[in-house]
Amino acid sequence: MALRGRQSARMFDDDKLEAFFRSLSRADKYAMVMEAYADATKPLITESQSRLVQSLKRRSRTMNLYKSLGFVPDKKKGNSNYVQAKVGARKFRPHKGFHGHLVDAGTAERRTRKGYSRGRMPRTNFFTDAVQNTEVQVTDQLRAQIATRLETMIEQRMNNAK
Repeated sequence: MALRGRQSARMFDDDKLEAFFRSLSRADKYAMVMEAYADATKPLITESQSRLVQSLKRRSRTMNLYKSLGFVPDKKKGNSNYVQAKVGARKFRPHKGFHGHLVDAGTAERRTRKGYSRGRMPRTNFFTDAVQNTEVQVTDQLRAQIATRLETMIEQRMNNAK
């Protein structure tokens, strides 16, 4: 949800939960939401991995794309209130999934400058189909994860106050 100006969004229907959530520090909110994102996106990652294995005609020797499918939290930028995360083929450090978009969307016939054919890659839609299949499940699970994490934080704060 994109907000402009001084508009605000409500995360919870309960006023007490909303007030407690707003009273948390920015770091606590970020950690709580990122943990919830990481747990909620696991079904999407496993679904995309299984679809990738099914869609490939022959098994890759290195399985680089399969290993690179995962969750990446985005870095906070300054005082931004937005929390973002990415799920998909990771392209950095030990992960070598830089070709994930080519396998998912496919390519047209490719030729070098000298005219040599480099073939084409057929479309597999392994990731887009997995997103469509698990979209409702992931969003429901995300809401549930945030609510349970918020409840545990409330219990911890109440126990520390006693």
